[in-house]
Parts: sequence; structure tokens; C-alpha cells
Amino acid sequence: MTWKKGCSITLKVLALTAITTVIWILATALLPSPEVVRQAMATNQSSTAFLWMLFVNLVSAGILAFVAIRGAWHGVRLTGALFLVVFGMQSFMIQLETLFFGGAFNSLSSLDVILLSLNSLVKTALIVPAAVWIFGRAKRPRATNEGAPLDGNFIRRDLLWRVPFLGIAYTALYFFFGYFVAWQSVAVREFYATTTITRQYAVLIPFQVLRGMLWVACGAPLFAMFARRREAVIASVLSYSLLPSLQLLLPNPLMPQAVRLAHMVEISSSMALFGLLAGTVMTSKRFGRFRAIH
Repeated sequence: MTWKKGCSITLKVLALTAITTVIWILATALLPSPEVVRQAMATNQSSTAFLWMLFVNLVSAGILAFVAIRGAWHGVRLTGALFLVVFGMQSFMIQLETLFFGGAFNSLSSLDVILLSLNSLVKTALIVPAAVWIFGRAKRPRATNEGAPLDGNFIRRDLLWRVPFLGIAYTALYFFFGYFVAWQSVAVREFYATTTITRQYAVLIPFQVLRGMLWVACGAPLFAMFARRREAVIASVLSYSLLPSLQLLLPNPLMPQAVRLAHMVEISSSMALFGLLAGTVMTSKRFGRFRAIH
């Protein structure tokens, strides 16, 4: 990469960070939000919270830049892929678990969770097209030497059996890191001691296996859109690890800071391993040849 190209990409990432921040602020102000969230934002309007928001948006913009620039897709296809990855990992999968453990948080109703998801959906629907345009991927170039993606059609029989395997692997990582990382925090144990979240749920394990498979579905485009397997794995690790975890740096009306940070370490580390495993398994040629789409 030349110095000039590096500076150009850096400026584009900063521009997307600024656009994302503006969209976040406007969406929060104009779209319906749970009352507990509005109260929390009204009491956390500090420069520190704003800087953390800029940092989270900067990292997200960097991930979008890597996927958009190094991936082989363009236009509507790339826009749809990025929307699935970002909305799926940053909101849908998180809120799905919130709904499951809804009884543990009395201040947040099911309707509140839906409002949070809709808020995130609108923000993602605005941010992703902006990213595709900023990084010059709105149209396919006439000539390119990027190579063909690993597989333009990522829904195939030889891949489908790997999804339940990854769902089981996700569940193992979920419980392992939940106990040996998050649960080792005194703040976490004290916080959940007053909720119903520690209650034994008969359907918790199958629910997490299902979530694991849905995590794979959210990241499916990442396994198909790159010409190099190494880049697909890197994109998988970055997306799975950082997109769902860094938002815990922001003030949260449901959790005190110590609990949020403990969960951030837990999620970022466990999902980094899951992203590495998912990227490796889903792009492996050992169990079937990929058919490059030219």
C-alpha cells in the first residue's frame, strides 16, 4: 500500500466515523427509544462518553473499510452483506439474548427491546450505504485484479453440516468464558445475585446452540466475499470480536461500568476465538471444493 493510498483510506475512515456519529445522535434524538435509555443518555452527556462513542464508531468504520475494500463484492450485494453483518452482530443477536433473559431486567420490557432493535436497524440502514459509497464500492469497476471470491454462493450442502458444529462450539465457548472470565468478577457476581438470570433454564443450552448457528448466518457473507482465505478469517475475527463487544464501552442503563467491562472482555475474547473457528471451518477446502465465481 502506498503512502498516498493509506492516507486516502484513513481520511475515508474518519469521514465514515463522523457520519456514523451524526447518524447515532440524530437517530437517538428523533427515533422512539425506551424511557430508561433516554434517562441514561440525559445523565451521561459527558465528554468522556462522547469520546468513547467516537472510538466505537472509529473501530466499526475500520472494520467496514477492511471488508468493503478487500472484499470482492460491490453495489447492492455488498450493501446487503454489510447490513446483515453489522445489524446482525451489533443488534439482532444481542437483543435476542436480552429477550430470552428479559425477566432479569425489570426496567426493560419486550417492547423496549424491539424499539432498540428498530433504532439500530434504521442507523445501520443509513450507515452501510454511506460506507459502500465512501469506499468507492457502489459500482463494479470495469477491470479488477482482485481475484474471484472464495465462493459467491455461500449457501451450499457441503457447508450446511458445519453450521450445527459451530453452534455447539459457540455454546461451549459461551459457558467457558462466561464462567472463567465474566463470573470471576466480584462485580458481576454481585450484580446478577439480585436478578433471575442465574436461574437454571431448561432450554438455555439448545437456545445457545441456536444462537451459535444464527451467529454463523450473520457472518456468512464474510466467508464468501474474499479472494483470499486469510482475509476472510481476519474479517471474521474482527467482526465477531469487536462489533458486539465494543458497545459495552458506552454507558448502559442496565449495567454498572464494572459489569459492562467484565462482559466486554468476556465477549471480545470468546467471540474472537469463535470468529477464528468459524472463519477457518467455513472457508476450509478439506470437506469440499469451493467453486469460484468469475
